[in-house]
Formats: sequence, C-alpha cells, structure tokens
Amino acid sequence: HFAAALEQWRGPALLNVESDALHRDEAGQLAEERLRVREQWADALLEVGEYGTVIPELTRLTRENPLRERLHEQLMAAL
Repeated sequence: HFAAALEQWRGPALLNVESDALHRDEAGQLAEERLRVREQWADALLEVGEYGTVIPELTRLTRENPLRERLHEQLMAAL
C-alpha cells in the first residue's frame, strides 16, 4: 500500500493551491509526513529482503536529505 500511496503524490505539497497561509502552515508538515511514509516503505522492503528495490530510492533520499539519520541507517542496512 505504501508504493501505491506514494505514486499518487507527485511534486511538492499544495503545488497548485494558491494560498500563502496553507503553504506556510501545512506544506512543511505534509513534506515531513511524506518522508516518514517513505521511511516506513523502506522498512517494509528491508524486512522482506527487497534490497534491489529500496537501494536506489534510499540513495536518492539520502542525497536530498543528508541530515536525516534514519535514511542513512536504512541505506547501510540495505547495502
């Protein structure tokens, strides 16, 4: 279900919404939630040994979020 949910989210949160208040108040939280779901997705794949599937995504995510320790932990586990 993680993969299907993540495929539905394309681009930044609230991209086509013209509301400064929503962007200010919600966009950051939505982006954080998306990243948490990606971490949960990676955990699920690691648990069943789908390393080849998860390594490219974790590599990209660690580049985009270099201070996110959990992503680095997951990538090291996958390698």
